[in-house]
Amino acid sequence: MQNILLSFLAVGICSTVSYGQSIAPPKPGAPPLNDQLSSYIHRSLATHPDLMSMRAMVTAESSRALMARSWMNPDLNLGLMDVPDNLKFNQDPATAFEIGVMQRVPFPGKLKSAGAAADARIAAASLDLETARQQMAAMVAMNYYDLAALLQLDSLLNGGLALTDEMARAAEAMVASGMGAQSDVHRARLESENWRLKIIASRAEIARAKAALAYAVGIGIEDADLFQIHLPADLPPLPVFDSLPVPEILDRSPSVRLAASRLQVAESDLARAHREWYPDADLMLKYGLKPDLKVAGGTDPMTGSPLPPGSVNQNNMISLGVTFPVPLFSRGNQKAQIAERQSMRSAAAADLANARLVKIKELQEIRASLKEQNGRCAFINGSLIGRTEALFNSALTDYQAGKTPFMELAQARMSLVMVKMELTMSRAEAWSLNARWRAALGQLVPTNEDDINE
Repeated sequence: MQNILLSFLAVGICSTVSYGQSIAPPKPGAPPLNDQLSSYIHRSLATHPDLMSMRAMVTAESSRALMARSWMNPDLNLGLMDVPDNLKFNQDPATAFEIGVMQRVPFPGKLKSAGAAADARIAAASLDLETARQQMAAMVAMNYYDLAALLQLDSLLNGGLALTDEMARAAEAMVASGMGAQSDVHRARLESENWRLKIIASRAEIARAKAALAYAVGIGIEDADLFQIHLPADLPPLPVFDSLPVPEILDRSPSVRLAASRLQVAESDLARAHREWYPDADLMLKYGLKPDLKVAGGTDPMTGSPLPPGSVNQNNMISLGVTFPVPLFSRGNQKAQIAERQSMRSAAAADLANARLVKIKELQEIRASLKEQNGRCAFINGSLIGRTEALFNSALTDYQAGKTPFMELAQARMSLVMVKMELTMSRAEAWSLNARWRAALGQLVPTNEDDINE
């Protein structure tokens, strides 16, 4: 019967230990993304609705910049002046057909300041898009690694369940031979049911992870089963942080660059508010067409000379004018507008300083977490797995010799599986942190739009 037990447990040990693959040490430099993950990020950046909406906003800001630099359209006026109520246009010398045009001329520098503010908004919208692209790529990568870890955990759980079932059958064989206790069979079967519950929960987590990855990629949940997932066997490199100058680190960050561009927007709006005090001028040109005046004879009212019956040709008239508002009563409004813009600029400057502090804090936290996960993986793979495997083999030998109860053997086997599950989770977390680090510095995806719109 001991040979039967050995045959059952040997298969279980192999099925469980096979998941404890060795982990390569971190390699220097930024690791390349695997082909599957790169394709998912490429698709997300090209077609995700959130990013498409933000691209449309950049286009809208570009259109607003064209409008900000344009003069207002001229006004065309058509009219009749001093027409008698009998609608006879050749009886009153004041009657005229009038054609006029008016053009508003902005004060020098106004259009330039408006254009500068519009350009700053285009830059801010573009950096907002770039920040969103990096965050979207990081979300795809993090969900990808989460799903990869869950799939490996599911395999480990299935391996643990198979081993538990095999141990239950071995316990039944020991009872049948008179060498075992029935309580060991019940404990093994109860443990098998607990493993089945873990697998049910694991499948639910996998379904949720697939839905999250499908959203990040921008595809329907019906296509989630087509994902090809692979968790790298090695570890990502630990980023070099302390040796880099802080300004160089911040200059790489899309979120800090976005805050700087919003400060530029606030400064441009303040400059524009100062320009708004100066009035625009309206230039007017009018041309009056006068019809021939019909006379019945008599004396010319203008010259006193005699007029024969007939018609008199009248000269057409040209009018020129310029008008501009005098800001006598709007000074208070102008001061309030400038004060508002100054406050907005101060707020934007404070936001930029805060963004720098937040980014440094975020990078330090990510690096510390990544260092922790790399250390955990190295320790588990280098020492802990070997010890738990030795513990399991020792417990198996003692159980066969009747020195160890069944539950101690089951606990040793549980420890081995749980250590390998923890190793998988730590490895996936390390790669997720690596994606967050690269996204925080704007290095996860290309910054050139052509790279994602091939």
